[in-house]
Amino acid sequence: MATGNNSLIERIATRQSELSQTANALKAKLDHVRFACFALSIGGASLAAIASGLLNDTYRNYLIWPAAAMLAISAFMTERFLGRGSVTLHVKARMASEALKREAFLYATSAPPYDDAATQDELLRGALDTVEKNTDGLGLFEQTATGPGSCPRGPINVAGYIASRLDGQIRYYQNSADKLSKPSRLLHRAEFVLAGTAAVITAVAASVGKGSFDMASLTAVITTLVGTVLAHLQAARYDEHIVSYRATSHRLANLKATAAPSATASDIATAAEEIISSETKSWQALWLKENSQQGVE
Repeated sequence: MATGNNSLIERIATRQSELSQTANALKAKLDHVRFACFALSIGGASLAAIASGLLNDTYRNYLIWPAAAMLAISAFMTERFLGRGSVTLHVKARMASEALKREAFLYATSAPPYDDAATQDELLRGALDTVEKNTDGLGLFEQTATGPGSCPRGPINVAGYIASRLDGQIRYYQNSADKLSKPSRLLHRAEFVLAGTAAVITAVAASVGKGSFDMASLTAVITTLVGTVLAHLQAARYDEHIVSYRATSHRLANLKATAAPSATASDIATAAEEIISSETKSWQALWLKENSQQGVE
């Protein structure tokens, strides 16, 4: 069990908490802007749908202008606040936070590479330096640490690691998957209803002539709404995150249930941190893939 430099592990814990708070703030901003853009796109497309069916040019103009404004604002916000730089900052902060947390728990349990008391402090200082070098650009957005954070600030045993890290991560992944399931279901249902509505309107319009409102013209715009819903679902990557979080939760729960009675804190930490690290790398790759494909996330 680690018995090294307490001031060093304290610094790691404090720095990790700061980076975690920074990542949370950056993610919250991205989420708020993305939802606002989604709402503006839906609103603009809906007004355009109504306008397209009106035969009176005067009434149509009353709707076309606000519809165009909503879509323009959405495009501006997407370009300004959901671009590559904003997403990169969030990913950088979260990855740095997770890297420090991993090192802190390995150090606190004397797991490799911190199993040699003669070199463990030097290795941890090196890990801190490496993380700091990868946080360029975060200075303007850094948040103050609130509370002690989730990193250990001293040596921990098997029970301590399971309680503070393993159980915590299992709950985190389970809760995160559950939280994302609701918007995922709602968006899938909305897409289904809109697609069905477009099909019905197409069928009705084919058998009913034009009246005061052109029903057939709604089909193309509703199809646009379907695309907007699917684009938001794709940008948020709800389904992919749900699958990944639940799989990781199960792997960690299986590790806890099947750990040998003689397993040390080092043994369990080595296996658990590998699972968590794998999920974190997958999460990073997913976000960078979103960003490269869509220029949003």
